[in-house]
Amino acid sequence: MKHILTYPTRTITNSIIIITNLNKLIMPEIQDFKGNQVLCLNPESKFTFSFGVAKAKLILENIEVIKKFVETDGKDIGESATKKTENSDDPF
Repeated sequence: MKHILTYPTRTITNSIIIITNLNKLIMPEIQDFKGNQVLCLNPESKFTFSFGVAKAKLILENIEVIKKFVETDGKDIGESATKKTENSDDPF
């Protein structure tokens, strides 16, 4: 089943869309950074926000903590957050 989003005069199929204002759609892009693939969420911005697969995995593992952080305007991270030990094998 295909998901289709129609927006003023454009139709976008099976894509992630960030709406910056009512007149402009910004599509995230996969870009190359020093030989590695990175996801750039706002490629047309002056200051772009991009990250690679390792950080994307870290974000997904902590998505509930990030949601709580945003919901509370940076005042809380919720009870599901656990502090990692110094001896962790994870580089992040």
